[in-house]
Amino acid sequence: LGLDTPEVRRLFEHFDKDGNGFIDFEEFIQGVRAPLSEKRLALIQHAFRIIDLDGNGYVDATEIASRYDASKHPEVIAGRMTPEEVYREFLDTFDVGGEVDGKVTEHEFINYYH
Repeated sequence: LGLDTPEVRRLFEHFDKDGNGFIDFEEFIQGVRAPLSEKRLALIQHAFRIIDLDGNGYVDATEIASRYDASKHPEVIAGRMTPEEVYREFLDTFDVGGEVDGKVTEHEFINYYH
């Protein structure tokens, strides 16, 4: 690429958001994708507020269950998963680049749908 050492260092620092000396997958994805448009961000935030029934700033399995009927999920119909497993899998998809706690914060939700 023809980059000198200071340029390589700046590029690395752009990706290494937590400053730990490594670039993980989430940092890489965050570094290469385009910023959200205001319209898309507003849509994602609106969707989160619909799911966050109690307005506490995070979504848990109970709130997901009240908005999504997992009994219609193909894996449940096929008998390979229970509705609870589907909810857990759904929540687990958001635990990337955030705290693994079975809850989805608005930040994690936005990050996922970015």
